[in-house]
Amino acid sequence: MFFPFLVFSQNLVPNGGFENFRGCPKHMGEFIVKDWFRVVNNCTPDLYSNCSEQITTVHPGYPYVSLQLREGNSFTGLILIDKKTDYREAIGVTLKENLKKDSVYIFEVSLAYPVLSRFSGGNLDIILSEKRIYVQNRTKKVNLPASISIPIDTVPTNGTWSTFHVEYKAKGYERFLSIGNFKPKMKTIYTQIEGRKKGIYRRFYNELYIAIDDVRLFPKYPLKTPQIEDLDVPLPVKKETLVIKGIRFRSASAEIENTEIPDLDRLVQVMNENSRIRIRITGHTDNVGDSFLNQELSLNRAKSVQEYLRAKGIDEARVQVAGKGDTQPVASNETESGRTQNRRIEVEILEQ
Repeated sequence: MFFPFLVFSQNLVPNGGFENFRGCPKHMGEFIVKDWFRVVNNCTPDLYSNCSEQITTVHPGYPYVSLQLREGNSFTGLILIDKKTDYREAIGVTLKENLKKDSVYIFEVSLAYPVLSRFSGGNLDIILSEKRIYVQNRTKKVNLPASISIPIDTVPTNGTWSTFHVEYKAKGYERFLSIGNFKPKMKTIYTQIEGRKKGIYRRFYNELYIAIDDVRLFPKYPLKTPQIEDLDVPLPVKKETLVIKGIRFRSASAEIENTEIPDLDRLVQVMNENSRIRIRITGHTDNVGDSFLNQELSLNRAKSVQEYLRAKGIDEARVQVAGKGDTQPVASNETESGRTQNRRIEVEILEQ
């Protein structure tokens, strides 16, 4: 059996959703995420997952955390600074390929404060570097320039997620991405959240703490929009992302007009023959109209594709859905041709 996928790597961050890890976490500080590493020696980032027992502190629903999952089943959490010490946590990952000089990339990340956080504010620093960053001592004074700095004082303090999109022009040959707080403690600005005194907020009493999910880095304008084409790629299918052709949606609607979609039918065939494959369907739109409505439309279109697969016998549990609206264009929205490319459905192979 051959699966005609033209695969490509749009997201340059491997395991950006923290979904792949070694066993289920049982306690805080157990950072067992595949592909990621600790940037600060001896620091103890947290991994939260639905696979953990509900009574443990690393279950997303545990009272101290109580965060709704944004996508998938897991996310991570970092102490950006400790009020009484210089303790901090930072993580890093090796990108799938070097960045190209002067090319423009989009960095995307989703952030949230646990409901019992006592502090907010400051910035989340992102460093893109040619060499791996490694801080030898977790209490060593750090002062490294950030490639991207995200103001997290705009993140709601009620436990809901916010997604940030930032452009970055590559210097060339950057291969490592590091996330954390890389400023000295004296330059880290944060404030106590009104009404949150010690009491039940003791878990995060001295810490500026942030939850992180869905880290992405991708070219703003790829040279070519990847498509499914008639190429023979032997199984096993690679864990990559591809664009589905042949889906016709009604204008400004999530209703699929055509009853037969060959690319999806081939996907159904492969998933039936490989029961371990899980996928994520992601909808995208152009930038015409309201951004909020575009995000909602893209998610509903992804759900329509999920329903198409379900009707063909694919268990919904194997198909995640997401909507990105107009936030991830693959071409210029200034032309009709570019807008057509941006209106697309992508399929990401998560597991096989």
